Amino acid sequence: MVGVRTEYCVDTTCRRALSLGYQVTLIADGHTTIDDILPAKQIIEHHNINLSKLSAADCKIAVVSSSEHVF
Repeated sequence: MVGVRTEYCVDTTCRRALSLGYQVTLIADGHTTIDDILPAKQIIEHHNINLSKLSAADCKIAVVSSSEHVF
């Protein structure tokens, strides 16, 4: 999973895919957002940490850097 607007589209898509039974891989440095209440970098880090802690049944969200993932 990569994308734009971490706190909206990326977060929602990861959570929905998990709820549908998909194994999700979120590329930690492959999504972005804009400065808002918090700086963009802090928003991204927050979502990388929190999404990596989610799981459902036998599914989870793996958060890995682009250098760790084989495309």
